[in-house]
Amino acid sequence: MGMTPTISVIVPVYNEARYVQRGLQSIAGQTFGNFEAIVVDDGSTDGSGEICDSFASGDSRFRVIHQENGGVSRARNRGLDEAKGEWVLFFDPDDELKEDCLKILADYLSGDYDIITFGYDRFIDGEFKNPGLANVDMTFSPMDFIERMSYDPKPRNLDRYVWNKLINRSFLVGNGIRSDEDCYSHQDVLFVYKCLTANNKPIRAIPMNLVRYLRRSDGVGISTSVRYSYKSFTRLFAYVRIYGLLESAGASRKVLRRMKYEALSVYSLVKGLMVKDGVPREEQDRFDRFLFNRFSIFDLMAYKARKLCRKYLK
Repeated sequence: MGMTPTISVIVPVYNEARYVQRGLQSIAGQTFGNFEAIVVDDGSTDGSGEICDSFASGDSRFRVIHQENGGVSRARNRGLDEAKGEWVLFFDPDDELKEDCLKILADYLSGDYDIITFGYDRFIDGEFKNPGLANVDMTFSPMDFIERMSYDPKPRNLDRYVWNKLINRSFLVGNGIRSDEDCYSHQDVLFVYKCLTANNKPIRAIPMNLVRYLRRSDGVGISTSVRYSYKSFTRLFAYVRIYGLLESAGASRKVLRRMKYEALSVYSLVKGLMVKDGVPREEQDRFDRFLFNRFSIFDLMAYKARKLCRKYLK
């Protein structure tokens, strides 16, 4: 590839043999050609890596990197390290880009933005579900965007996923923004809040659904697990860290209250799993300490009281 690519599409892959070919094809079929796709095989054991190698052998815009399994955050960070594009789009290999996705995004690159956000269509097991509008066509200050993300329901292009945002690579590198490798759940949401709280330029929301978000009921796209795992422990890492970012950035009381509620909700859910599954007391105590380093027992009591009121006042 002679010229510097405009967009680097970063694709972390782990055991996606059933879906990755289709996902890569949706990138290759873009009507906008000046991109590179960096595929990071994160130690797959189901042949995904070989599928990626075969695909890339026929398209010079694709590069495949193989590494030992370290989680999606490490794979995304490796892709970011290897990226050469001016802009970065993170892509999940079981989703699909609409064929004009990159072309439409490229039309907005002349504006003074570091983050461009867009909508998506949602499918479950291949069936179109819950049509959502991406009907906001405007710019926001970073803090206004954070406020709007706190609304529920909200337009699809104001969601807090990492894969529905195009982000300036120099902005990420200059601010040292990376995905937290010790977080194995909701690390993408944490990454988005890192970007928003570090940004001082307008956020551009464009009113189009550009990704097909394909969830699955096989326990990957939709979690069906009701047992405790360390992955669920690290979900609390994400929300406590997000709260710290928002507090440091001077977020409103409303936003902080909402994020505190989310963190306490995660704590209560995971703590219940720990008790049910007989997790050793030492592990439970470590979990408790992590929460109470940020919040107080009174915060937890207030959360539980509010939950009870909502339950009985419906």
